Amino acid sequence: MLFFRKALLLFFLALNASCALACSIPGLEYEVDFKRESENLTLDQMRDISMWFIDNRDRYGLRLVYIFAIDSGKSEKSKNIKNKRIENIVKLLAVMTYDSSIFEKIINKPTPGNDLENSIYISIQPSCITSEINSCCPQLKK
Repeated sequence: MLFFRKALLLFFLALNASCALACSIPGLEYEVDFKRESENLTLDQMRDISMWFIDNRDRYGLRLVYIFAIDSGKSEKSKNIKNKRIENIVKLLAVMTYDSSIFEKIINKPTPGNDLENSIYISIQPSCITSEINSCCPQLKK
């Protein structure tokens, strides 16, 4: 599980390769675990995701929001569930932004040993990090 999370982080960093990261900001990734076969977020999940999202949006701004899922491709039903989960997260977060085009939805095939079929990952690329070398988000108030 730890290996997969590190691999996922490397994936997001590679995806953001156009942005020269001169600093590291913790807490920009969020994992959402769903019950098997469920497409819906619980009220607690909606509250926690919203609080995390608003906190990071207000601190760092938003350039892109990646919503990432793993799908084994075993069935069309599984793929439909993943897409519905992603859409439900986008609907939740979209009301907290001014631009719905910042959402990037990704569904990948699993890697060996990966059993995270029921998880969706959200990753934020902050707007305060620019493509300039040695750019970094300023020290912000807590």
